[in-house]
Formats: sequence, structure tokens, C-alpha cells
Amino acid sequence: MQQLLKEVAQDDSITVVFRAQCQSVKPDSERGVQVEMCDSDGSVTTLSAQLVVGADGQSSKVREALSKEGLFAAWARHAHSRFNLRQFETPSTGLRIKTLQIEPNFTIPVGDGTVLPLDSTANYALESVNKGSTNRVVLAVLPARDPSAIRPTAICTLPNHDVWKIDKGTEMKAWFQAAFPRFDFDGREGCLVAEEEWQRFAESKGARFPLCQYSPGAATSDGDAGVVLVGDALHTFPPDLGQGVNAALADVVALDSCLRREPLLGRALDAYQADRGPETKALVKLARVGAPYQYQQASRILTIRRYLWSFNILLRITLNKLTLGLTPQPGVMQMMDSQLSFKTIMQSADRLTAALWTVTAAAVGLLVKGLC
Repeated sequence: MQQLLKEVAQDDSITVVFRAQCQSVKPDSERGVQVEMCDSDGSVTTLSAQLVVGADGQSSKVREALSKEGLFAAWARHAHSRFNLRQFETPSTGLRIKTLQIEPNFTIPVGDGTVLPLDSTANYALESVNKGSTNRVVLAVLPARDPSAIRPTAICTLPNHDVWKIDKGTEMKAWFQAAFPRFDFDGREGCLVAEEEWQRFAESKGARFPLCQYSPGAATSDGDAGVVLVGDALHTFPPDLGQGVNAALADVVALDSCLRREPLLGRALDAYQADRGPETKALVKLARVGAPYQYQQASRILTIRRYLWSFNILLRITLNKLTLGLTPQPGVMQMMDSQLSFKTIMQSADRLTAALWTVTAAAVGLLVKGLC
């Protein structure tokens, strides 16, 4: 955000408005598109533009306007149904998450009575002694560049977990003491969590992982004016892949490329739609199957599904090695290659899926035939 504001400040033609909310977006017969926004004092301001970029998140008012039947009917090339959301639940949808601020340079008690000093460059997963679906918790401590910085640790659980039933700091501290008996949460030297942090953590409502959703429509225009979606307004998914910000930046890069390449706005937005439409669909599909079980969701059915997912990943890795790369790696691994588009990744994954199902069906058919 600081970089964005720095760049904006260098252009006198740009006006930045803070603490205002978009109220509506509609066609403007004279200037193309009209945007109404409500300021922090309740006053409404109307702006007109040739191009509106909707970067207003998963509950986008811009996308909502584009999906309304009849609102942009005057635009002959506009199809409101393209902007109706496609939504999908995944195994991580609905998980609740909040952050526990862990003190820097704490020590980790070892079973033999010694302690292990914290290495700020290493990953740590501190497992609780609780293993049930409503009381198991893992403190995942990620590397930090500054060893003296607070270590925010995400607590990610099913919605019915014990940590969401406690709203008092003293009770939360006692719960974690029972879950991690090796740690002395009352001690001050090498303390894992500051005393005042317990109340803040207990009161925090955290957040929920969203549905996987996307808009098939990425842009629309009447030739001389247009509206385009980027980021969460176009696609939203749980943080399983770690690609939310990357995908949003990719949208911006693609939009910039199309606007520079095509002299006419309508053609530029058509090019953006052709590029981001298939890419967005593939991205959300990958988000649904990529790594949705990494949070160790503790329920019987999810555990079974996690084992099946793991088997599928191992099968694809094994086939990739046995065929010397003829069959693709799992999509979640191909994603590490910045030269591959999400569309390319999912096309190769889908081809292998179809081949595996064909081989399985043929094998079952032969087995049935042999039994008969």
C-alpha cells in the first residue's frame, strides 16, 4: 500500500479518497460509467469515468452491479449472467482462524528436561497433547527475518473447536497450559505468550475461510467505456495455495498489458476477458483440489478424505518419476513454476485424471468379465 501511494503521489492527475464506500455503479450516457460513493460523513459523491476497475473484494459492489439484469442493458455487448458467481465448498471452507502473538526468542522444552533455543530461521510445529476433533491444536511458528520480532501464529480449526468457546483470558491461558504441559505459561523468562495477549486472543472473533468463487465475466464494455474486475472481486478462495495476492497482481499485469497493446478500450477489455476468464476458472479449480487438507481438520470423514487426497498426490508423483516426466506432477507442485499458467496446469492435471479413470474403468471391466 505504501508503494501504491508513493506512485500515485507522483501523478498530479490522480485524486485519492479515503474512508469512502462504493454505493452503486451504472452506465452514464455522457461519460461512460457513473460511480456513487458514500463518504465517512454520510455524504454521497458521484464520479464519472471511461473505465472503472473493480478491486473491491469478495463482496464487490462493482461485480454486483454488472450482474443485475437490465442495469447495463444499453451496452449491446454486455451479458449480466456472465457476472453471476460460481461458488464451491472445499474441505477448508468455513474453517475459523485467529492469530496468537508469540513472544520472540522463547525456548522449547524437551522431554529430557532440557530446552531448545529458538532458531528464527527454522519452521516449528508445536503439537498439543490433545488429539480430539475439538481440542487438538498446532502452533505453527514460521521463520522470521528479525529474531526479535513478535511471531504471529495462526490457530486454524473447525468451527466447533474449544478455542472459540472461551472468551476470558485466564480461561484461555489455562486451556493452553493443559494442551501444552511442557511450557510454563506463568513463567516470565522464556515465556511463550505475554500475559496481556491471552485476553486479546480470547476476545478475538477471527475470520472464516471463504468459499471458492469466481466470476466468469472479467470485463465488459460498450466500446468506448468499460468496467473490469481484478483480485478478490474476480476470484476468491481459502489461503490453501498462498496465491491470493499473486493472482491479484497477475490480473493487474494482464490488464496493463492489454491496455498498452490494444489502442481501443473495447478491444483491450475483450483481450483481458479472453486472458483472465480461462485463467480464473483454472485457478479456482486448482484451489479446490490443491491442498485443502493441510490444516489437519480433525473429523473422521475429513481424515479419510485426506488420506485419499494424499494417495492421489503420491500416485501422480510416482507416475511422473516412472514416466520420466511424461505424466505431469500434481497441480499444487506445478504451481511452483512461475512460467506455467493456471490454465496449463489444470489442463495437464485433467488429462491425467481422465487417463487414470479410463485405466481404472478398463481394469474393473476386465475383472468383472473374469469373474463372470
